[in-house]
Amino acid sequence: MQAPTHVIAGTLIQKVFKNIPMPGWMRVTLIAGLGLFFHSVFDRIARLTYHPPDPDFNSVFWVSYHLLILLGFIVSMFYFWKPYKLGIFFSILPDFDWVVKHGSNALGVSPGWYDRPLIHETIHRFTDSVPPFSYLQNLPDLTHRTEGIIIEVLLITAMLFFISRLKSGKQ
Repeated sequence: MQAPTHVIAGTLIQKVFKNIPMPGWMRVTLIAGLGLFFHSVFDRIARLTYHPPDPDFNSVFWVSYHLLILLGFIVSMFYFWKPYKLGIFFSILPDFDWVVKHGSNALGVSPGWYDRPLIHETIHRFTDSVPPFSYLQNLPDLTHRTEGIIIEVLLITAMLFFISRLKSGKQ
């Protein structure tokens, strides 16, 4: 999934646990664990969305869509970061893999020991061993189909709906 989807998922996860009485360490552990877990789940579901693995700067659709994604990321971070930073941090943490990979490629340096997406491999190994989530890796690969943006838009809309319906409270 794209970054705004992970940001909104992290927001929803933290908001769900905001008003449930529990020790702080337990809340942090649940938010962190679920943020990482659902990053993996959403990455598996991303096989049904428009998510080509390689950039295509020659495609007007690809460039336009990714500019909208960047705008959505900035807006969602601006709006949700301060109250939900813990959930957001753990929901987007696995994408640090791509920062290292693409950043090192752009700089022409070798990432050394971090030459594979270690965080993704770890969380996917866990998710892929937990039924029914283990079946998500068998979804068809529709990542080059532009109409796949509809699935991601519907998922974001559903999560925003639930975020708006949950009562706010102090953590």
